[in-house]
Amino acid sequence: MTIGEVAMQDPVSATLMVNNYLDSKRQAVEQESKKHEKFQNDFATERNAFCLGRAKEMFGKEKDFTPVEIEQVNSEYKKLSDFMITQNIAHYRMEDAYLLMNKDKIIHSEKVKVAKAAISEATKKGVASIGNGDSNAGLSGFDSYLSMSEDALLKTIDKWSDKDQMKFYKDAPKAMRDKYPSLPW
Repeated sequence: MTIGEVAMQDPVSATLMVNNYLDSKRQAVEQESKKHEKFQNDFATERNAFCLGRAKEMFGKEKDFTPVEIEQVNSEYKKLSDFMITQNIAHYRMEDAYLLMNKDKIIHSEKVKVAKAAISEATKKGVASIGNGDSNAGLSGFDSYLSMSEDALLKTIDKWSDKDQMKFYKDAPKAMRDKYPSLPW
């Protein structure tokens, strides 16, 4: 039945039906308006947080920005907006999209930091020499002999006098005897 047919039989019911219909439409418009307003507020909050975060990152301060600094932050925001639209990622959070947009630069800068830290750490320690085993490489006593190959140790011992050889074989520690079992201990 149409509203007109209902109104002919029961005008009060027809009026209630029309009022209910109009109320439901008004509520739908209000809900849509509230959703839109909430979205706008959330978007403004996120945009402001993003811009403030970039300003802190770029200039190391939280307030008293110069017009030039504000323009630079707005430029970063514009780059991000363009990136999000061209990449079809407008639904991403701004911070996530910003990380995605700058991932190559971020990875490169972190690699540089790690490399600098590794170089710094490596230069703090002494650098061991590389050779054929004849060098002590900063070691002394039996430690230097333990670092040699068996052939290098034999060549070194052959250069000594018989007295020095006997003293060496007599005083050698167990580690030396274990490493070079073929020597005449």
